[in-house]
Amino acid sequence: KDTLRTMVYCIALVILPFFALGGLSQIPVLFKNFFSTSNDALGWGVGYSVNIQSTIRIIFGYFGNFGKEPIIISQIISFLILVLGIITVFFLQSKWKTVALITLLMIMIPSISFVYTLIFMIIPLIMYLDYEENDKKINYLYLACFILIFIPFTLGQVDLINNGFGRNTRLLTYGVLIQNIALFTMITYLIIQGIKSRK
Repeated sequence: KDTLRTMVYCIALVILPFFALGGLSQIPVLFKNFFSTSNDALGWGVGYSVNIQSTIRIIFGYFGNFGKEPIIISQIISFLILVLGIITVFFLQSKWKTVALITLLMIMIPSISFVYTLIFMIIPLIMYLDYEENDKKINYLYLACFILIFIPFTLGQVDLINNGFGRNTRLLTYGVLIQNIALFTMITYLIIQGIKSRK
């Protein structure tokens, strides 16, 4: 009930401003911006980025593929995660998980999403810490993810990836790599839990 009401508020807050910016015909531009970036942004590399596109580009970069294929694949994966996330958010059984999944979708789906967006994860973290049933083993995985997201690791640069994208791009550090892994792990397990709760 609360989730549905929150989604109605979000839809209203997203759609109403379009009436001041050219009408509803501008909505497709919003969705286009969710799933694509300008050529300039793609040339920035993956440093400071915490989103699905950067995570997929890092994985492919590890195997030497710095081309366009990872970008296309990441757009498909982003769309699938968005659809699955919106569906499964209604089936998660605890409020902190619902808020965490919505927040993760907000952070990870846009292809230009940098580390400052992780500040939004404080909300589900506080709800998690306030949650009474934190004794399940899976909740320790979520705690580990929160710790990896918020601890500012200063571990140097990932030269293998940075050399592939070029040294004049925003350089990837191990700290941001760890944050990407933690975020991707968290969103994956929340979606899986939502699907299992539906059965």
